[in-house]
Parts: sequence; C-alpha cells; structure tokens
Amino acid sequence: MAMARPGGMNRRHLILAIGLALLGAGEARAEAGADLSAALIYNIIRFVEFPDTSSTLRLCVRQGDQLANALRQLNGRPAGRLQVRVVTTEGMEGLHGSCDVVVIGGTPAYSFGRPAAGQMLIGDTENFVESGGTVGLIRFGRQTRFAINATAVQRSKLRVSSQVMQLAAKVIR
Repeated sequence: MAMARPGGMNRRHLILAIGLALLGAGEARAEAGADLSAALIYNIIRFVEFPDTSSTLRLCVRQGDQLANALRQLNGRPAGRLQVRVVTTEGMEGLHGSCDVVVIGGTPAYSFGRPAAGQMLIGDTENFVESGGTVGLIRFGRQTRFAINATAVQRSKLRVSSQVMQLAAKVIR
C-alpha cells in the first residue's frame, strides 16, 4: 500500500501533480515565447516603409498559427505612420493579396511563394530567409533573434531601417 504523504498525497498523486505543473510551465514558456516573437515582429515592422499602404498595415496570420493569439494583441497599435490591423485567415489562401505583413509560423517560405510587391513574409522555420522569406525568426537557446533577406526586401519594394538591418543576427544578400 502506498504510504500517505503530508497533506494526504501519496506518491502517485505527487508524480501526477509535478507532471501537471511541468506541463503548465511548458505551456507558459511557449506562450511567453510567442509573446516575445510577436513583440519582435512588431518592433521590426515599426521601422519598415511599406509602399502604397493606406493608413492601415494589414498583418495576416493563420488562425491555427502558434503566434496568432500573441499577434492579435498588436491590433490597433501604431507602426510608424500606420495602424496595425491583425487579420486571421483559415489557411494559406487567405494570406495572399491584401496583406502587408504575412506571418507563417511553422511553414517554410517556399510554401507561400514569392511575396507580392509591398508584402513582407515572416516565418520561424529553419532557413526561412534562405528559401525566400523576408524575415526569419531564429532561436538561440532562450533568445529569439531575426535574419533578413535583403534581396526579398528589395524585390518587395520595402524600405527597412538601417538600424534594423544592423540589429539582424544575419543578413542574406
């Protein structure tokens, strides 16, 4: 028979409680990571000039994307002279066209295709910028940094601040 611990917990209950606590901590870390990635995306787009944009900057993300909830918090915030409007879509099809910034977490850049003029493509998969993305989020242990594809920036007719370019962990030319 399992011996009762103080407070009425036996060993099985203790293991279950620790496991649930660790699971919750992992979810909290993932949520915090998404919030940090969203903050990094926001700080990048604040220093980008988008051609032919009205007063609204449409930031599009798929509903199931791990960053979707964190990015929704950016809705209504200023980004330079523009106001961010976060749009969630069902799938990849809804991301083409009228989006200024497209975030496709967990998906390689080539799955999206070439961004249109005035469109920034942001993702977090390995080699994202090397495969055609504009900005790639890179994880270094607990830190999230970013890489920029200068060719994709130029092709999309975007103007990225020189300070942002200098802060990038990697610039692909």
